[in-house]
Amino acid sequence: MDEPDFRPADAEEARPSRRRVILFLLVPAVAALALLLWLRFNLRAAGQVSVEALDSAPSFQPAPPTDYADCWQAVREFRLKAYADCVQTPVQKVMAQALEDFYQARYPESDQGFQQVLQDAQAPQDLRRRAFRAWAESLLMRELWMEYRDAMVYFPSLARESGLDPDGDVLARAFMGKPGQKIDFPPQGNARTALSQALTGQPQVEVKINGRSYDFLLDTGASLSVLSSTVAEEAGVEPASQVSGNVNDVEEIRFFPALVPELEMGSLRVRNLPVAIIDSEHLSFGLAGIDLLKVDGILGWTLIRRLRIELDLRQGTARFSPPAPPTTQRNVFWSGCPMVLLHTQDGTPALLGIDTGAQSSEIRSRLIRRLGLASQGDSHLSIGVGRRQRVTVQTVQDLDLILGRHRLHFDSISTGEGLLALFFIDPDGQLGFNIAYKTGLTLDFTSGRLDLGVSSN
Repeated sequence: MDEPDFRPADAEEARPSRRRVILFLLVPAVAALALLLWLRFNLRAAGQVSVEALDSAPSFQPAPPTDYADCWQAVREFRLKAYADCVQTPVQKVMAQALEDFYQARYPESDQGFQQVLQDAQAPQDLRRRAFRAWAESLLMRELWMEYRDAMVYFPSLARESGLDPDGDVLARAFMGKPGQKIDFPPQGNARTALSQALTGQPQVEVKINGRSYDFLLDTGASLSVLSSTVAEEAGVEPASQVSGNVNDVEEIRFFPALVPELEMGSLRVRNLPVAIIDSEHLSFGLAGIDLLKVDGILGWTLIRRLRIELDLRQGTARFSPPAPPTTQRNVFWSGCPMVLLHTQDGTPALLGIDTGAQSSEIRSRLIRRLGLASQGDSHLSIGVGRRQRVTVQTVQDLDLILGRHRLHFDSISTGEGLLALFFIDPDGQLGFNIAYKTGLTLDFTSGRLDLGVSSN
């Protein structure tokens, strides 16, 4: 007797339909995996850097004297002594010393010098604008919100003419009168937390807000820390003001200032961390309509500058400790974003921005011309918060740069003209996080050092 067939009459027709559903579900997953592999390969291939430890840090002779028709050109080239030698009037000499103090992070002294320039009735207007810009930018970076607002009130015409970002005023109005940022280090002095590498190449650390764990990018190129709107809602972080600002990159992105009451990184606690809340849709990276990475938040410069940071991808560890005292061998400076001074093999200085939020390092085309290097045209995909675009570049093969006791060898390095938002200084490029993939890095702005490698403690 034949077994009864309990299948519905349309079972045969339904089976291909189910297969189509399964295929429909698998195709995006396979496509996403292919994109992940493609992106990881291309990011790695675009930024291959080998690092050689030297027996000692080479000593380089100062650049030969140059006669400048425009003294300020010496500042743009970060030749502060040349600027001091070039200027003639007493107020220009005051400005030269204020700039030296500013770039050596002696801010009380630079504040005094810039204010002396501003109060000098005989000072040229362009010099007063530059003094005001440097003073105001440093007030924002140091989170001196009330002082910044006072400066805007006392010097309204200079505030309009100096090229300041209007979003600075949004931040100052939101945060002035609020509790200041405070860092509580553990008794042993340093704290550790998990470190990983985001799909797009940046360092990513584990943090906790209100008992919830998140992964935040560590980005020296971000002037302020960032919180995604999703995380802000989950963690109960409310805007400090209903007045929003705009982050202008490839597209316009709104932000709302806020204070995070407490953020934990291992046993370290940061209280009253100023952040910008940004819509989560602008904190994602994707290709072909597929989200590859959603960013919970970003730890920016106003926090990073207060710490000694050691990042070791091989061990998967980030260590945060109190900064060391200032050193006479400073190689890190700040002018809107952090910069580091490197040298070529023959001692030619190269000043590069430090941007751990960048997937790879870049140089400016003028450095190629200055060094007489051969280059070829190329294009690559540039991915950042809220944007992705293919850009045309010039690529140089086999470039060596000296950083402290290490020689960086770039198999290839490309040009990038849209680098960090520095004022006064024209950098020669930027160092991305790819320099630290194999060796790790240590950054301490207070002591003034960026070095490859981490301590053995």
